Amino acid sequence: MSMPGTPTFDTSKFAEIMRKEIRDIAEKIYGGTSDLQLGKAFAFWVIKSMSPKMGTDPDAVESARQICEGGGPGDGHVDGAWIDNDREKPTLFIIQCKYKDPVIPQNIEEKFKVSTFEADPAEELEQAFFRIHDYVRKPPAVPDQKLSRIAELYRTARSSSIGVQLLVPISGYARDELLRKEKEVNQRFESDRTLFANHYMKVLEVDQLNQIVSDNIRPPPKPVEMKVDTDSYFAEKFRPNHICHRLHCRRIRASKDSRRKWLQHLPFKL
Repeated sequence: MSMPGTPTFDTSKFAEIMRKEIRDIAEKIYGGTSDLQLGKAFAFWVIKSMSPKMGTDPDAVESARQICEGGGPGDGHVDGAWIDNDREKPTLFIIQCKYKDPVIPQNIEEKFKVSTFEADPAEELEQAFFRIHDYVRKPPAVPDQKLSRIAELYRTARSSSIGVQLLVPISGYARDELLRKEKEVNQRFESDRTLFANHYMKVLEVDQLNQIVSDNIRPPPKPVEMKVDTDSYFAEKFRPNHICHRLHCRRIRASKDSRRKWLQHLPFKL
């Protein structure tokens, strides 16, 4: 059994499970396993993994995934957005995913392999976010169908002081340029916390996705409150024949003897 805070699966086993689940979603919901259909399935899988309570309602997950697909082709570089109110701190998630099938060994000569990803998804999400941000601050005369729903979520998050996380889930590992872009965006948020309070960008590599899924399977332990009957405890410890009671009585007698000897040496009487 794995310890709290450690993944349930090793990376290769998790990648195999993830690949199978995403291909199943792609075939059942999106009708095939083309790159486009696998990309949609990966976004669907990420949403239900990030918010497992919402994940029990496929319609709610799909609504979050296709939030920017209206008003013409494309998704405006947003693969999904939703507010998770089931967390200890409600959070608005905006995601831009990148998926490539991991290579799962079929024999001992093959090696497990996942892809590495450049900065593209973080750059796209950055552009999309600031377009949403500008849309909310200065609404256009003619509403943009592709942005109207997500803009409403962002408006709600700002008015309710809800944290905003820009997530870049990838089915492998980040290259240096992707991590640099993540840091650059966070520095931009950090430079103006009045305007971007509780805004963060985070890249989710395959190991972080593994941890998220593991925590859903086996939630981290919570503090346990233990009630102790102190009256019974001390009644037992200090019953006449208990060792604690005998030691306590000896300490009292020793204390009285020491005080008597000390008083005998005083040059005056108390």
